[in-house]
Amino acid sequence: MAEDDFDFASVGELRRLLRTRKVSSVELTRRALDRLAADGPRYNALAELTADLALAQAHRADLWSTSVSSRHPLEFVRAALATQGCLTAAAVLDMRRMAGSVRAAGVVTHRQRPSTSQGVIFFNLEDETGLLNVVVLPEVWAEQKQLARRQPGLVITGVVEYRDGVTNLVAHRFEPLPVSPFPISGVKSRDFR
Repeated sequence: MAEDDFDFASVGELRRLLRTRKVSSVELTRRALDRLAADGPRYNALAELTADLALAQAHRADLWSTSVSSRHPLEFVRAALATQGCLTAAAVLDMRRMAGSVRAAGVVTHRQRPSTSQGVIFFNLEDETGLLNVVVLPEVWAEQKQLARRQPGLVITGVVEYRDGVTNLVAHRFEPLPVSPFPISGVKSRDFR
């Protein structure tokens, strides 16, 4: 379908294109925003959504419908997380050592408890900048297991540890990620395999 055809397509035609994955929600949203910017003043058109919010919703729709998005879900809440003192995975990895505690947020890609770990749990926390190893000691796991095990995304407070060339965040506390506008409710991690 040519780009101009989107302008005159019916809702049914657009729905068919989305279902058959010939076009993404993001592509349709960008086209609508471009057309609104070009033609809106001439027709005195008004948009109720900002372009950023419209694109975030389009990415959320793509993630929901295809389990794939061209942007990491954490990008949509990074500014809010930064105001709460959450560092990116890359920033934590650059620290290597830290006397005080730090906060990092991300999607939990997996949780592991090897039989040789004496009850220590290992997480990988992913954000738009990379992966962060998280170590959870048995006493912390016992206190916060329900939250730490069930949430697809977490804010983790802990201490940075650097040993043998590997940087870890030793967890002390877990919090759920902000639900809105975070679009990962259906995402599942690979746990204890």
